[in-house]
Amino acid sequence: MTMRIIFISLFFLNASLVSIKCTSSRNFASKKNTFKALYIDQFKLTYFRQLLRNSYNNSAAIEEIIRSDHSGFTEPILLIA
Repeated sequence: MTMRIIFISLFFLNASLVSIKCTSSRNFASKKNTFKALYIDQFKLTYFRQLLRNSYNNSAAIEEIIRSDHSGFTEPILLIA
């Protein structure tokens, strides 16, 4: 009788362990895609600002507009422009 109880409890333990999914790898991939999308958007924004500066010959009005624009990301590499 105890052998049967042990077998049943081990069966349910194994079934519960199999049903638990490892989500850490999915979360990592999801975060990686999110950060990649953010980085690409910031990259585009940085080069768009450079395009505006160069196309308007570094005018004071464009510099003021860019300074007042608070959109962006805090990646130090991209901010050195």
